[in-house]
Amino acid sequence: SLIEDEPYLIFGSINYNSVQRSVCTAFNNDILERVHGLTPNDMYDMVLDGEWTYDKFAELCKNAYVDENGNTVRDINDTYAFVHGGYWQVDFMAYGAGLTFSERDDNGYPVLALNNERSIQLAEKLLTIFNNTSEVFNVRGSIEGFSMFGEGNTMFYIERFLALEKDVIRGSDVEYGIIPVPKLDETIDNYYSPVERLVQWGLVPITVQDPEMVSAVIEYMAYDGYKNVMPAYYDITLKLKYTRGDDLDTASRMIDIITENQYTDFLGANALGGMEQIFTQVVKSGQNTFASTYASLEGVANATIQQFVEALEG
Repeated sequence: SLIEDEPYLIFGSINYNSVQRSVCTAFNNDILERVHGLTPNDMYDMVLDGEWTYDKFAELCKNAYVDENGNTVRDINDTYAFVHGGYWQVDFMAYGAGLTFSERDDNGYPVLALNNERSIQLAEKLLTIFNNTSEVFNVRGSIEGFSMFGEGNTMFYIERFLALEKDVIRGSDVEYGIIPVPKLDETIDNYYSPVERLVQWGLVPITVQDPEMVSAVIEYMAYDGYKNVMPAYYDITLKLKYTRGDDLDTASRMIDIITENQYTDFLGANALGGMEQIFTQVVKSGQNTFASTYASLEGVANATIQQFVEALEG
């Protein structure tokens, strides 16, 4: 039953959106084979061997560009190694790198924990990727990104599972594979799939008149979601309808790796005066300004966290 005066968020199997908005890496089989001679199983083995890192991603983001319309201008009609929708994929990639950007103090409240050498290394690796303007293209919008991947014009696309539901991808003839977001380096023990901050979650307002009835309804919804809705989305939609290729068992294992390691850092889930998008700001600057950018955002971020703590204690 509901616990009086205790704040909780309702999350998980009650709403399959928690999986739908998990981030993955989609790759185009034909472009990978044409450019690097790699098969989907090569990519799966790379993941299983712990070698799918941002250095490897940057290495593969080479030699894919094709001026499809011959106009000598890099535009949306050409083929690239990687397209992104206006830098917000930087957040997906940063929070999927396997680092921890916040911790809890002795009272269980969040504190920032990203002003360190590992974050600076991550910023440098992301800059290497996004500064590769000959192979990486900014489509400045998610719809254009969906279209380019669905039309076979990009080798990699880092997106939420929900992108696979779009008609331009679901109805395309492009053969693609799905693997986790790359990790920072091989010292990271696992792969992590960030759940974007726009994920749907629920709560019960303090004005509710019948908490016992609300509790019963929530429990039933969560049970039904766990027993019926989530398996239908996970086992049928993700693993059968949206998974392609000859080795469906290994492809299915990739889906498991992604969903078993869903991750949301406090920093990534909350607006903290811009600190939550520090890596995007650094990448947009074109150079590794992490230390100075952090210093400029730290005061407001800590003040916002303090307001959050005071609201909980109040």
